[in-house]
Amino acid sequence: MDTSATSAETKLATAKTILSTAASVAATVMLARTVARDLLPYEIQDYFYFRLRKFCNRFSSQLTIVIDEHDGLAKNQIYEAAKVYLGKKTSPSVQRIKVSKPEKENHVNISMESDEQVVDVFNGIKLKWVLVCRQVESRSFNHSSTNIQAQVRYFELTFPKKYKDVVIGSYLPCVEKEAKSVQQESKTIKILTVNYNNLYCNWMDAWIPVNLDHPATFETLAMEQEQKTKIMQDLERFVKRKDYHRRVGKAWK
Repeated sequence: MDTSATSAETKLATAKTILSTAASVAATVMLARTVARDLLPYEIQDYFYFRLRKFCNRFSSQLTIVIDEHDGLAKNQIYEAAKVYLGKKTSPSVQRIKVSKPEKENHVNISMESDEQVVDVFNGIKLKWVLVCRQVESRSFNHSSTNIQAQVRYFELTFPKKYKDVVIGSYLPCVEKEAKSVQQESKTIKILTVNYNNLYCNWMDAWIPVNLDHPATFETLAMEQEQKTKIMQDLERFVKRKDYHRRVGKAWK
């Protein structure tokens, strides 16, 4: 009995030691992470996380595709399509989402919040989407010494490496096609105006869309009916020939 009791006490002491060590390590990691976020510059944090991810990826069967918001000075069309597509894919497990409703529109826009995760399935392939947002410093355009905080946004799409060709060749085109369909259903003509407050930060955010809500239409336009019909037919013909202009290599304008 004494031997059995001693053995049980030894195991209990060992378990307590292990739990205490694990708790201590976890607390140290959390403290180091907090200190790194508060004290280290964003560039050093990015470099550290990059090296950590690179080390972990050597032993991973997963592949991550990074989809930046911008491609140089232009909008990345895959990013824009993913933003629309994932707005329709939010699951009950998502903790936070963004919701907006433009003035004089009936539909509600839903999009992902930063660091949230959406899981999608395509032909039996499980794909994980994450929206990443981080602050970077950029020099203002007026050549002053003041650095301005700008936000960089991108999606990370993670999936098994062996399905890379399927994801790039079939899944992403499917995302673009579905996003285009959603946009067509809720399409509104807009006029872009400049917000000078954002001009020296992220200049892509300097353009603010405003709905074109003018009461005049061809039906209310004062014009002879024959001339009006001719113009309408010409416009309809022009719209239908968009694909033709693309095939023959001519500008559609």
